[in-house]
This record gives sequence, C-alpha cells and structure tokens, in this order.
Amino acid sequence: MGRLQALYQLQATVTWKISWTGTGVNDPQDLPQGEFAADQDVIVQEIQSIDR
Repeated sequence: MGRLQALYQLQATVTWKISWTGTGVNDPQDLPQGEFAADQDVIVQEIQSIDR
C-alpha cells in the first residue's frame, strides 16, 4: 500500500541577544542582536497524535 505524503511549509526563526564581560570590564557589554529566518518546504509522510 502506498504512503500518503503532504507538502507543508516550515518556517523557523532564531533570535539571539548576547553580551560579554572580560577582565577589567565592570559591566556586561552588549554585542549586536540578531535574527535569522528561513522557509523550507517539508514533505510529511506520517502524522501521529495522542488523544487523552
């Protein structure tokens, strides 16, 4: 029996905020914040669920 497949669009985003502290530095120093996002088509072959 053949498997059913469906195409879904996945969107992922990574966001970061970082700082550093070094010798002789009294307070944390911020580094540039950043964000990266991308879309990707994903083929889903099987979906499972649990019903409680």
